Amino acid sequence: MDTRALAIEFDFENALRVGELCGLKWKDIVQEGEFIKIQRQIVEDQDENGKSAGHRVEYPKSQAGYRLIKLSSNAKAILAKTKDANHKKGYPTGPDDYIFYRRYKGKITFCTQRSFYNKLAKYCKLSGMRIVKSMHDIRRTVITRMYHNITSSKDPDLNLKNFRYLPDIQLFSKQWIMLRQIKTI
Repeated sequence: MDTRALAIEFDFENALRVGELCGLKWKDIVQEGEFIKIQRQIVEDQDENGKSAGHRVEYPKSQAGYRLIKLSSNAKAILAKTKDANHKKGYPTGPDDYIFYRRYKGKITFCTQRSFYNKLAKYCKLSGMRIVKSMHDIRRTVITRMYHNITSSKDPDLNLKNFRYLPDIQLFSKQWIMLRQIKTI
């Protein structure tokens, strides 16, 4: 199993920025596995030859980017599958190791923004979608659905101040259901 596919599925649960998704480490799973702490990102720049190169920074995009996100039961299952896949592929899984790895030119390396975009584009094309979706499209879709779930709820305890912490929200778009049917995921 390619952990980038699992990362894309994980993003449908959590609406992370792609750089934040790349920068997740196992030690970011906190409070007995109930939350994930967002505190760093992988930033992609271009070197002097115009080639893309990712590097880690120990901060999110903005001050508001520091946050705890409640993990749904599905998100926890995806993380368990990811850890299992990492073990099988020989990827490191210690607390200081990244959650999502890949092999690039024969070497184990953390996933970059471009690697996620390329994987998602491949699955979009394989599923017959005419428009290739981006990781930002996933984020926008998930946040819109979270917002809709809260604003249309009759539960007075649900409000915009705590929408990031709602447990077990099922947020799969029609496109992702199509992508999951592809056998190569």
